[in-house]
Amino acid sequence: MRIRWLWFLPVVAWSGVIVAFSSQDATVSAGASAVYAEWIVSAVRWATDWPAWAPTAPGYADLLYAVHAAFREAMHVVEYAVLGGLLALGLRRGGPPAWTADARALRRTLLWAFVGCLLFALSDEIHQLGSPGRDFQLLDLSLDAIGSAAGLAWVGAARRKGTA
Repeated sequence: MRIRWLWFLPVVAWSGVIVAFSSQDATVSAGASAVYAEWIVSAVRWATDWPAWAPTAPGYADLLYAVHAAFREAMHVVEYAVLGGLLALGLRRGGPPAWTADARALRRTLLWAFVGCLLFALSDEIHQLGSPGRDFQLLDLSLDAIGSAAGLAWVGAARRKGTA
């Protein structure tokens, strides 16, 4: 007997990772991502030896802030691209067999996965209202939707090639 629900375990696990990140106090989250931003700037400085990326250069603080902000926003896209891909694969492999029959069924699967990702992103933004220093951000919700769409586009393309 095939246990179809096992395909949803990665979705549940990754959702837990997202909730864990969004449950962090805003200062803890900002501190952690600031460390990654400093690593990125250091890696670029090491690889390119650009004088503008040196800690003593004028405008370095602004540069570091911009990299930090871009990193935080990019993580929304990455988190939800992974979630979208996992949910689409879960629905495709663990969902009703009719969902995997043809291109129309694939579109239906991807649409339901997108709706599921958007509902999860909305619930995550609402959940953040209870975390210290966090609030509901339409920009974050938009980035989550973009990430979900990117993950679903990847699954759709892989399915058309026959690799998913």
